[in-house]
Amino acid sequence: MMSVLFGIGMVTPLLLQVPVANLADRARHRVRIVALANVVAAFVMAAISVMWWSQRLTFAGLATALAAAAVCSVVRSSFSVPIMVSTVPRELLASANGTLNATRSAVDIAGKGLAAGLLTFLAAPAALLADALSFAVAALLIRRVPRADNQPSKKDDGTRLRSGPQGIRAIGRALIVRRDLWCLIGIATVNGLTESVFMLYCLRDLQMVPALVAALLGLGAVGGIAGGLIVGRLVQRYSSRRAVLLGAFMTMLAILPLPFVRSGPTAIVAVVNFELAGAFGGTIAVAAVFALIQGTVARDTLARSMAITSNLLQLAALVGLAIGGVVGSLSSVRITIALCALAVPVVILLSALQWIRPPLSTEP
Repeated sequence: MMSVLFGIGMVTPLLLQVPVANLADRARHRVRIVALANVVAAFVMAAISVMWWSQRLTFAGLATALAAAAVCSVVRSSFSVPIMVSTVPRELLASANGTLNATRSAVDIAGKGLAAGLLTFLAAPAALLADALSFAVAALLIRRVPRADNQPSKKDDGTRLRSGPQGIRAIGRALIVRRDLWCLIGIATVNGLTESVFMLYCLRDLQMVPALVAALLGLGAVGGIAGGLIVGRLVQRYSSRRAVLLGAFMTMLAILPLPFVRSGPTAIVAVVNFELAGAFGGTIAVAAVFALIQGTVARDTLARSMAITSNLLQLAALVGLAIGGVVGSLSSVRITIALCALAVPVVILLSALQWIRPPLSTEP
């Protein structure tokens, strides 16, 4: 049953992100739609609590509520992209994306702590009511965003890219030749490859207790906060491409020590380094690439461009997970980790060589 719920949470965004983004690129009053999505999410969380207290909560009801919450999340993310780009100057997009990632990481830390506290003294539905309250507050706060998005996004020449499958295919073709995006896809694939065996590697090969592993994994949010706060300055001082390469380099430094450590203090240091440096570099790379895409694509393709980008990264991570599972079953977990450590330098080298070459005629 848990696998079904997990599948709903994963598959729903993959299936709906691009169609919802197609609507977001043409929509008016996006702020109102995001606020409405938050209100619906609040009702969904509250409904789960009410059904639990009234002893009417079934697996089908829980799955339906989870699917509804996932749809609300897709709507929020798709409609928020044009809102952010319309309110943030182009030169500050990297800083804005980094700040958003840092905020998510900080909220992740605070939210888990709050949930643990509520579960200690109250029943689980109380935590869901707190979640519902947070969505209601978000719906009120989003209304304060300037209404620069009341009109659908336009291209600079006043024309609009065709919506529907043809427009999505055209956007996909424009994105697939972007060298910065291919670097990020490579990092996402390596991260998926690592995640497929990382927990098993910590528990079996490094002989860590589960409680220690869980505590160390939480440090990734700290690295994400640091990366999000610094990426804007890196892009402004150096360049977006150098920031992306720095993110890839930090990912390499995060993974490189793992195959060589054994159980004990060195293993703890290696895992801490993996979480901090990996999240730090990943946040920098993602924020820099997202800012590049948001600053160069036509305004009437923003939501679809970011939705396709997000789907490509999720698919790359899933491919990495599948490859890691196959390699881990055919060889050993340590060999799989070593393969991950070797893959990142290849990604960096290929990205650097691609950027040295003259740009393709179709590349933005």
